[in-house]
Formats: sequence, structure tokens, C-alpha cells
Amino acid sequence: MGIDLLVFLFSLVIMFIPTIVAFSRNLKRRWACFWFDLLFGWTIFVWVFLVAWSMLSSAVEDKPTA
Repeated sequence: MGIDLLVFLFSLVIMFIPTIVAFSRNLKRRWACFWFDLLFGWTIFVWVFLVAWSMLSSAVEDKPTA
């Protein structure tokens, strides 16, 4: 059972790479990326699209200055 859990968790991390990248880059549409990834990320076509979208998007949200 232990190896099954590790494989499952590793698969989840791989699946959510586009979301992790979108949040780390502070993209404006990071929540859209999350929802697309959650609902359709298991399909290879959508996952590849999301990886490209999260890495190539230049729509970064401005951080407010204090």
C-alpha cells in the first residue's frame, strides 16, 4: 500500500505542475489554470496546453507596493 500512495502523490504533483507554475509566477489567471487543471488536466492535450499557458503567459499580476 505504501508504494501505491507514493505513486498517487507523485502523479498528483506531475498533474498540477501547470498550476504550481502559474501560482509561482503570480499569473492573473492562475485560478482559471487551477480549475482547468483540476477538471481536465488528466487529458494529455489539455495538460500540455496548460503547461504552455502557464510558462509562456506574460500576464503577471502587479504586486501592490506599500
